[in-house]
Amino acid sequence: MNVIASGTPDIGTIYTIVQTTTGVSGSGYTSVTDNLLVRDFLILQNANTIQLQTIAFTSNFAGLGQTYNQIQVGTALDTLNPTATGDMRTVIDALALLPAGPQRAAFDQISGELHGTLAITSLQHTNRLLGLLSDQLRNLSPVGSGDFFAMNQLPDVRLLSAQPSATSPIRLVSASSQEDIDPGQGTASAVPYDGNMWDGWVLGYGLGGNTQGDGNATGLNWSVGGTAFGIHRWLEEGTVAGFFGAYGASFVRTAGPNQAANVDHVQLGAYLRRFDGEGNYYLLAGSWGFDDYRTTRSISFGGITRTALGKYDGQQGAVYLERGWQRSWAGAVVQPLVALQYIHIHQNGFTETGAGALNLTVGAIETDSLRSFLGGRLMWERSTRLGWLVQPTVSARWMHEFLDTSGIFAARFGVPGGPVFAPRGLDQGRDWALLGAGLNLLPRDHLALYVSYDVQLNARQAFHTGSGGLQLVW
Repeated sequence: MNVIASGTPDIGTIYTIVQTTTGVSGSGYTSVTDNLLVRDFLILQNANTIQLQTIAFTSNFAGLGQTYNQIQVGTALDTLNPTATGDMRTVIDALALLPAGPQRAAFDQISGELHGTLAITSLQHTNRLLGLLSDQLRNLSPVGSGDFFAMNQLPDVRLLSAQPSATSPIRLVSASSQEDIDPGQGTASAVPYDGNMWDGWVLGYGLGGNTQGDGNATGLNWSVGGTAFGIHRWLEEGTVAGFFGAYGASFVRTAGPNQAANVDHVQLGAYLRRFDGEGNYYLLAGSWGFDDYRTTRSISFGGITRTALGKYDGQQGAVYLERGWQRSWAGAVVQPLVALQYIHIHQNGFTETGAGALNLTVGAIETDSLRSFLGGRLMWERSTRLGWLVQPTVSARWMHEFLDTSGIFAARFGVPGGPVFAPRGLDQGRDWALLGAGLNLLPRDHLALYVSYDVQLNARQAFHTGSGGLQLVW
């Protein structure tokens, strides 16, 4: 049977083709063809009638998908198609009328990959904030002198053992040459330690950059502006403990589908830095953060134009541990270091509004990151005619990610009983080069000014950070 129909009949509509009172004999019609793109017909043969019932077309959206996210969305739509009604029926019919390429583009708009990508940008923001904090702590005086970092407070590469005097026990000390130590006089003198000393610092930072798409999720452009502060006390010579806080506002826009987000970040934390007097130091920091997300996803295909709005919160926690060495060598300070960092990002579940059946209900998103750092820093020191100390610095580190940070999450469409699918956010890679340069200015005792530039690079990503601030000791 071949059916020529006008318009698009509703699913479930029944058309009676044959009706008799004497019964229908024989096998009747066994197949039907039609001219409809988004409907098929089912033959219903009864004792006295032959009828056609309109049913949904047989879809294969998943088969059209070429990326992981497209296949996830296509599979969910294939599951919904046979029984879809109302707005979801309208969406599926509009998709079915599109050519293959625009269908795939529509799947990308529908997937909500932005929400997984935001987990990664929040992680990167915290990573950069901890990097700025560790830079700040490296700049502290090795001893409790009340001064900013100065080269004359550092030991030389060579460690020498001094003989005891009549009143002094044996101590291992460091000096720049053998002549600096008089074996009969005991240890070399240290800068006096003031046990009632406090330091405070504040800095502003700006971050901007982009990441190319990973073959699944689209690329992004990202910018952040924020400020951080810290207050600490010298517990003993070479040891400081304190707390810090930070606020940052970030803006993310994807390079493909028109999706964007504004995120506010608040961080509070504590830190400890220990310098052992022999050129070795240890940093430990921990933080807790609160994030506020506001998202916009524009969806436009096949005559459908929607905007899905999301608003949700999240929390995060981080731990950072660094082991480093500080030595004076060839007129410069050498600071090799190794570090380990763990960050957990939690995004609360939520439901979008404004897009009808294309609103997504998203479950809580959990993202974990474990990163290692290996590298170092060089610093030089010069005096100006005004008596200022000027300290140029350069740094280079390798950062490696050990865990999966692709931002996978569970979602379903805004219809009752819809299937769950699992899109992924943008994977930004596992290895990066971290390069930086800075300048410290010490115009007087107990005051320091500093500026720095850092870049985080890999094959698909480039993030640039500029920061500047001051430290005050009292």
